Amino acid sequence: MYQLMCLLSGVLLAFVITTNGTLTAYYGAYVGAVIVHIVGTVGSYIYMKAAKQTCRSAEKLPLWMYAGGVIGIATTVFQSVAFVHLGATAVMALSLFGQTVTSLAVDGLGLFGMEKRAVGKGTVLGVLVSLCGIGYMMQGAGDMQAVSLLMAIAAGVSAVFSRLTNAQLSLRTSAAGSTFTNHWVGLVGSILLMFVAEPDIMGCLQGAAAPVWAFGGGIIAVGMITLWNIAGPKVSAFRLTLLSFVGQVFMGILIDVFIGNGFSKQIFIGGVFVVVGVLLNMMMDKQKA
Repeated sequence: MYQLMCLLSGVLLAFVITTNGTLTAYYGAYVGAVIVHIVGTVGSYIYMKAAKQTCRSAEKLPLWMYAGGVIGIATTVFQSVAFVHLGATAVMALSLFGQTVTSLAVDGLGLFGMEKRAVGKGTVLGVLVSLCGIGYMMQGAGDMQAVSLLMAIAAGVSAVFSRLTNAQLSLRTSAAGSTFTNHWVGLVGSILLMFVAEPDIMGCLQGAAAPVWAFGGGIIAVGMITLWNIAGPKVSAFRLTLLSFVGQVFMGILIDVFIGNGFSKQIFIGGVFVVVGVLLNMMMDKQKA
C-alpha cells in the first residue's frame, strides 16, 4: 500500500509541476510561488479540519521539523528557473540524480530520524540501471548553463529534505496537520522572498490572467504532501524517490499528449529503465529479507 502511495504521489507531482509552471509563465517564479502557497494553505486547512486532525504536538519539537515548507519554496523556484533554460527532460533527469544521491545518503546515515539502511548490491544495481535511463533522457537536451544545471540538481536535493522533514513532523502531529504547517510556513517564506527578489510585483500581476486550472497546483500539492507524510516513514528514502519519479514520468507523458505536446519516446524509454531499476532494487531487497 505504501509503495502505491509513493507512485501516486509522483502522479500528482506531474500535475503540480504543470500547473505551477503555467503560473510561473504568467506571473514569474516568486509571485507564482506565493499564489501556489495561498491556495495550498487554504486547501490544507480545510482538509485538516474535515479530517479532524491537528497541527499541534504534545511535545516541544525542534525547529528543523517545521522547515519543510521553507525548503519546498527552494524546490519550486529551482525547478521553475531551471525549466526555462533546460527544458522538462533535463530538469527531470537532473532532479532525479539529486534525489537519488541524497536519498542514498539519508538511508546510509540514518538522517532525519529514518531507519539506517545499508546500501546493498540491489540498491547499487538499481541505481546504475536507473542512471542509464536518466542519461538517455538527457540526450539532446541542449547547452546547459552551469547555474541552471546546479539548480535542477538542487531541486532534487531539496525535494528529499522537504518531504522527509514533513514526514517526521507528521509522526508527531498528523498527516493533515503536517501538510497545513508545510503550506503556511511556505506561504510566509514565499511572501518574504517575493518582496526581496521581485522588484516589480504589480507588473507581474497586471499581465494576462492565467487559466483557472493553473491555480489548482496548491490543492493538488495538499494530496501529494499528505501521501508523502503517510508513506515517507514506512519506506526507504531511496525507494520513495524512485517510485515517485516513475509515477511522475509516465503521468507527465500522458499530460504532454493531452495538452498537445506530443509523445516523447525518449522520456518513455528512459522511464522504462528507471522502472527496471526500481524493480531490481525491490526484488533483490525482498530476496535478501
